[in-house]
Amino acid sequence: MLAVVFGLQNNMPKVSILMPTYNGAKYIAGAIESVLVQSYKDWELLIIVDGSSDNTVEIVNEYVAGDSRIKLIINDVNLRLPKTLNKGLALAHGKFIARIDDDDKWVCVDKLERQINFLEDNIDYGLVGTDFIIVKDEGETTFKTKKTDIEIRNVILSYNPFCHSSIVFKNDQSHNFNYNENLVYTEDWDLWLRIGQYYKMANLDFSGVRYLLRNGMSKKNTKFRQIKYHARIIKKYFTKYPHGLVAIMKLINYAIFY
Repeated sequence: MLAVVFGLQNNMPKVSILMPTYNGAKYIAGAIESVLVQSYKDWELLIIVDGSSDNTVEIVNEYVAGDSRIKLIINDVNLRLPKTLNKGLALAHGKFIARIDDDDKWVCVDKLERQINFLEDNIDYGLVGTDFIIVKDEGETTFKTKKTDIEIRNVILSYNPFCHSSIVFKNDQSHNFNYNENLVYTEDWDLWLRIGQYYKMANLDFSGVRYLLRNGMSKKNTKFRQIKYHARIIKKYFTKYPHGLVAIMKLINYAIFY
């Protein structure tokens, strides 16, 4: 057995929210609280503790005891992010999947409601995100995303136009909407590109997330690995999205001059 699950019930919520965590005790309460205050209430929150050694489990258990919509899943060993997310998808009951990291916060109380309404009203869309606020030691910066499906497709080979903690997507397993477990740094980007082959994509015009960029986070992916995994993305989807040559040139420029 690789996981122990607490609090799972046979309810069928509209949205399953996935929150993976590894030693997230310092920030996770804030992330959970930002879900609890959402105006949209028809959800389950699956918190997957991925082999943590801190007191994350104790903190989460307090919330599990107070709200039956919160479920705790404990991996006996550290599976890393893609496998942990797929474990959450396998347990998810929702028609839609939302994501939030353990050190981020949803900053609009109607964030989830607005995204679910958008997907319900626009059935040809399979993925919707929002703008987001990047939080660093020196302050906060609002990142404005590309909004329309056409705008997103025009840049999606050059960079990932979605903040992972902002997205909601259709739980469409007929198209195998799971995370690629062979990818370490671009598993989310790869999933958006696969969703985009079947559905339209959008970002809503408001900041839905405070994304914490902690010291060292920008350095954990070495330049070589960034280039390697980005090159794989371009190669895999070159014929499926526009401006592949532009993406290649930008990647070469990054490799030479960054």
